[in-house]
Amino acid sequence: MRRINTRTIKAKYSYSLQELADVIGCHTNTISNWTKHEGLQRIDDVYPYMIYGQVVIEFLKARQLKNKITLSVNEFRCCTCQAKRKAWENLATITKMNSKTALLQAVCEHCNGKISKIISLRNIAEIENALTIHTLQQSALVQSTNSNSNCETKGA
Repeated sequence: MRRINTRTIKAKYSYSLQELADVIGCHTNTISNWTKHEGLQRIDDVYPYMIYGQVVIEFLKARQLKNKITLSVNEFRCCTCQAKRKAWENLATITKMNSKTALLQAVCEHCNGKISKIISLRNIAEIENALTIHTLQQSALVQSTNSNSNCETKGA
């Protein structure tokens, strides 16, 4: 599920299904499914269906909050399990991405899938206390000047 920017919705405006779909960038069937199955309230049951902007904002924020998971230092969100999980035997590898962030990777203790999260380098001391860290260096590609001896050249 992608995050929808609720700032594009005007709170004091009434939207038709098509107008709302255009504003938030989804299909009208998505809006219709929200009203039928997920509890998004329409103004009334008279066609064309209208929805208050403030109701849509509250609905989307509640929907996004429901899926939010707060993680501690030694926890990751596993995409396979769809839950917060700890690293297998508290082992993780860290790869520096730029001057401020790094990629922390590990294996899920529950499903053995790959788990990762982007961390701030300011928090590295706290993370090193919670996990056993292996540091990976960014590898640079080395160009070879030797041609492959198994290649055949035409005209020779």
